[in-house]
Amino acid sequence: MPKFSKPESCLVCPYKSEYLKMLPVSDIDLIQNNCLIVQFKKGETISKQSTKAIHALYLAQGCVKIYYEGKGKNTILGIKKESGYIALHTLWGDETHRYSVEAVKDCKICLIDATIFKELSSRNPEFLLELTKQISLTTNSLFDKVLDMNEKHLKSRLADVLINLSDVIFESTRFEMPFTRRELAEMGSMSAENAVRTISELKKDEVIAEDGKFFEILQMDILRKLSEIG
Repeated sequence: MPKFSKPESCLVCPYKSEYLKMLPVSDIDLIQNNCLIVQFKKGETISKQSTKAIHALYLAQGCVKIYYEGKGKNTILGIKKESGYIALHTLWGDETHRYSVEAVKDCKICLIDATIFKELSSRNPEFLLELTKQISLTTNSLFDKVLDMNEKHLKSRLADVLINLSDVIFESTRFEMPFTRRELAEMGSMSAENAVRTISELKKDEVIAEDGKFFEILQMDILRKLSEIG
C-alpha cells in the first residue's frame, strides 16, 4: 500500500524541480499547500491508463516505467528517473491518462493539484516555457519510438534499449537490471522470445555480459553501431 505524507518545505527539498526557482515564493508555497507526497513500492501503479488526470505528477525519487496497455500486449514508451515531471501533456489535453505509470524501484511521487498547477503555470511564462520544452522532448521521443518500431531490426531496437539504460537511466555500463526479459521486449516493441534470443546472441558475441542481477555492456561501440545501422 502506498504511504502518504505532506511536504515540509518545497524550498529546501533536495529533490525539488530546478524549475521551482522560476516561481515566486508565494507560488511555491501554493504548490506545497496543494501537494501530497506518496511513496510507492516497486511494482505498484502510480497512474492508470484511461483514468482522469487530477494531479501533476513529480517523480522526486526512484524510477518508473511509462507503458501503453494494448490488447494482450503492453508497449513500454519510456523509463523516467528521479527529479522530473511525468505525463505533463495530459494536463493540457483532454485530462485523461493515455498510458499507465508503474514504479520500477521504490518511488516518492509528489501529487500536485492539477488546477492549481495549471493556474500558476499560466501566470509564470518562464516556468510554463520550460514545461512546454519538456512536453516537446517527450513527444519527440514517442515519434522516434514509432519510427524505430517500423524501420529498425530487432537487434538494433534492443541496442537502443540497452544504450538508453546505460547512458540515461543508470549512467554506467554496469548496472543492476531491474527489468524482466518481457519488460525489455516491451521497451523494444518485440516478443519476449525475440528479446531472449537477441540477448543470447549479444552475450555469445561478448557484446554484453550478465552476472546474477547485474548487466554489463562490454562493447558499447558495437551497440552504437547496431543502433546506427537500424
